[in-house]
Amino acid sequence: MLDQFDTFSQSPGANPADSNALYFIRGGQNDFDGCGDTSCTAAQIASFNANISSLITALADKGAKHFFLSGISGTTGNYRAGFNKQLLATASSLSASLALDITFFDYAVFSAATFVSNNPYGFTSLYPMDCYTGGLSGVGGKLMQQCLGL
Repeated sequence: MLDQFDTFSQSPGANPADSNALYFIRGGQNDFDGCGDTSCTAAQIASFNANISSLITALADKGAKHFFLSGISGTTGNYRAGFNKQLLATASSLSASLALDITFFDYAVFSAATFVSNNPYGFTSLYPMDCYTGGLSGVGGKLMQQCLGL
C-alpha cells in the first residue's frame, strides 16, 4: 500500500490531498498471505499495522482528514483478531493525535455473518461475482469466474 501511496502522491490531484474526500483503506490481508498466514509472528503483524499507520499519517500530512479503515477477514486463529484490535487502537490513536475522522469497520465480524450457509441475507453462493485481474488501464488482465478470497 505504501507503493500505491507513492504513485498517488505523484499524481496532480494529490498535492494537497482533498480534505473533503473519504479515503478507503483496507490492507494487511496480503501481508498475512505472504508470511504463511498462521505462521506470522507478532513482530510481523505489528509491522503490517505500522504500514497502515504510516499510510494514514502520510495521507494526513498531505491534507486528508476522513478515513474509512477496514479490518481484515478471517476467523481462523486469534492472530487476525489481534491484528484488527491493533488496527482499531491505531485508528483511535491517530484520530486523537492528528485530529482525523477515522471510521473503523470490523470486516471479520461482517464476513462471519454474511458468508456462511443459511445467512440472514439470502446469499446462496459465497463467491457470486466475477473479478478482473488487470490494472486500471484495462490492459493485461483477464476476467476470472467466481472470484475467490472475499
